[in-house]
Amino acid sequence: MAPPQPGDSGMTPADEADVQQFVERYVHQLKTEGAIRSPAVERAFRSVERHRLLETFYHRPVEAPDFALVQHDPSIPTPST
Repeated sequence: MAPPQPGDSGMTPADEADVQQFVERYVHQLKTEGAIRSPAVERAFRSVERHRLLETFYHRPVEAPDFALVQHDPSIPTPST
């Protein structure tokens, strides 16, 4: 499998499900600790894809032996990033 190209997250539906589970656990923890105190902030934590705000991040597809560097320009969003 080729490494992801800039703008291609390389994520599968299973990867996205894993991310969603992580987000749910994170939101629960933040609510428990009192860091999230309003429904609006909770909705934002559940819906904003924070990786879209980063210029550089690493991603490792399931089949890949190592992480790939992904470059992204948040000022020029694409449907896949």
